[in-house]
Amino acid sequence: MKRKNFKHTTQLLVIIGILMMTACGGKETGEEVISSTNQSNNSSCKKLSPEQAGEQVVAIYRKAMKETVDLLKNKPDAASVEKTFNTSLENYQNQLLKIGQHVMTMNSQQKGVVESAINKEHMNMQINKEAKELFADFSKLIFEYRNHKELYTNLKSINIITQFAFFDLLKKQNQNAEQKWGDMMKPTSCK
Repeated sequence: MKRKNFKHTTQLLVIIGILMMTACGGKETGEEVISSTNQSNNSSCKKLSPEQAGEQVVAIYRKAMKETVDLLKNKPDAASVEKTFNTSLENYQNQLLKIGQHVMTMNSQQKGVVESAINKEHMNMQINKEAKELFADFSKLIFEYRNHKELYTNLKSINIITQFAFFDLLKKQNQNAEQKWGDMMKPTSCK
């Protein structure tokens, strides 16, 4: 019975993730994203194409999921998880906000390309064995921290972290978004 409920919960979370990405409209590592989306007035700053933005958002999402699973697999105490995870979460958010600065300048068709890359990744979690196992592990491991409400909420947020690349969606999902990240929610000056 528990196995069946877990399977249904996992499927529901995948569907919710897909719906969230659909509602918003559509191979680098995370560290590379920061340098490639540098906002300085530097002439070497290059604007991301929709394909590049999509690839980078997906790469950050995959990395965040994998690193979260790796952090939780030995079931460390909540205080230890919180210290490490909160730093990682902020890093992922900042990387996606920088990509969002590029997405913000795109027309709806270009944004659709970015959204399509994310939707494809969410669908991949139902088809690809490795991606499916990663998501199942993620869901199972974060559930262990359900009694630590704030930590559990933050851990669950990894599944929808891609919203940080779409400022309109981020504002809808987080009432304090402008207050918290407003200085980063501006269009890129890259050309």
